[in-house]
Amino acid sequence: MKRHILYVNADRGIPVWGESGGSAHIRDFVSAALRTGSDVTIVSARIRAGDASAPSAPTHKIKFSRYGAIFRKHWECCEGNDLAKEIRSFYANTVLSRQLPDMASKNQFSLVYERYSLFSVAGLNFARRNKLPYVLEVNSPLINEALKHRRLFMRELAESIARYLFMHADGVVAVSEEVAAYVRDVAPQARVTVMPNAVDTSRFHRSANALRKSTIGNKQIHKALPSLRDKFVIGYLGSFRPWHGLSNLLEAFAAFVALKPDAHLLIIGDGKALRPQLEKTCVELGVEKQVTFTGEAPNAEAPLFLSCCDTLVAPYPALENFYFSPLKVFEYMASGKPIIASNIGQLSRLLTDGENAALVPPGDVAALVAALVKVEEHKGFAERLAANAFDYARKYHSWDVRMSQMNELFDSLQLTPRIREAV
Repeated sequence: MKRHILYVNADRGIPVWGESGGSAHIRDFVSAALRTGSDVTIVSARIRAGDASAPSAPTHKIKFSRYGAIFRKHWECCEGNDLAKEIRSFYANTVLSRQLPDMASKNQFSLVYERYSLFSVAGLNFARRNKLPYVLEVNSPLINEALKHRRLFMRELAESIARYLFMHADGVVAVSEEVAAYVRDVAPQARVTVMPNAVDTSRFHRSANALRKSTIGNKQIHKALPSLRDKFVIGYLGSFRPWHGLSNLLEAFAAFVALKPDAHLLIIGDGKALRPQLEKTCVELGVEKQVTFTGEAPNAEAPLFLSCCDTLVAPYPALENFYFSPLKVFEYMASGKPIIASNIGQLSRLLTDGENAALVPPGDVAALVAALVKVEEHKGFAERLAANAFDYARKYHSWDVRMSQMNELFDSLQLTPRIREAV
């Protein structure tokens, strides 16, 4: 069924063409939708410049400059003020509500798909006024995250909006069972479908040698990487957050280096707040010369960096509520490298110990070291893990597979519509 999807992203922390996992998720969704014959129009609070790999979908920025000049002055002078940011996010509804009808007059949208953000209701209201199906993608319990990691001044408003969205969406797409449980706890009547993250496996089809010969690749290799020839390279891909377990990884790596002096740790990505402490830890552990921080790496170059590694790690600590669907693990699977990951949350269901990954208890440094040793010493075991993981990603977790599942959901909503009244 031919459709035109209006994709709404009102989260200023996730620019469409940024380098975060959220940005990559948006681009991969749009690219997969275009490949299956859908048209997509993107509306986003932030965009950034695109690159050659960006999907060719029309992209519109929420144009604050046209409205609310007085508010804008306050936002600019209070850029670090969390309350000002929350007010700005909520005010985006007013701006977007004025811009969407104009866009609709030029496009015949058949469905609204929105990435959940704390204060955005304009997408749902637009869908209701135009009797369009509305699908909400929920990637995490944003309110809980905000309360844990920063201040949330307008908590009651955020909670009301979450109930409103979850309750009235025609479909809620949750990236994990844990996120689905959160949605149902907020709105028991929510219509939730679990669809884990996915990966564009086509980006990983080229061989490591072909990647290294690419022009962009050579620049990146010579700029950021040491000579890795004849070394056992352990790779980590992603941002630096307290819940990513990088301190445990460094501790495990130091113990591994004592056993395997030719090992090297390649940390692909960045996190300005935590990086200084991580670099200090490397010095304290005496491994600073055997650890390379690449800094922020373009998402398009992830296959190149991963191709330089012998094994890839996702060393999550023991977390009380692990609700993530880690993009890095799907990219690890598509890279054709053996994976060592914490046995927690969705990873426990996605990966099978000894078949497509080596799973270790979360936060267990000794177990992580033992897994590294096993992968390094038993080549056949490592190759089997890598081959099985790649095959599993291709069959069940590519973006083409995921979009096929999305299209089934979209078709069901368009063929058997609920009564859609403005709410």
